[in-house]
Amino acid sequence: MKKLLLVAASFIVLNVTAQNIGIGTSTPQSKLSVGNSSQFQIDSIGNIKKINNVPYSFPSTQGSNGQVLTNNGSGSLLWQSLSSGVPYTGATGAVNLGAYDLTVNG
Repeated sequence: MKKLLLVAASFIVLNVTAQNIGIGTSTPQSKLSVGNSSQFQIDSIGNIKKINNVPYSFPSTQGSNGQVLTNNGSGSLLWQSLSSGVPYTGATGAVNLGAYDLTVNG
């Protein structure tokens, strides 16, 4: 049991001054930072700030029925309604996916 505790202690760091916790980093940049350069981060209210070192901004509300989460190319995620040409549940036969074709059997 003591060996397991020593191993875990070397991977988890608590920055008391900033009150940040780091896993795999000795310099956590957010309330929870994972990875040697904080590639995954969660802020003080539980929002994901970075995934694989790419910043994201999630919507503050849930989307409506039929909406999907889209990315504007700058990391801001938005709820949008499905546009025409997007496959739907229960589709059979040939489905157009833009540059790709998909055949669904059954």
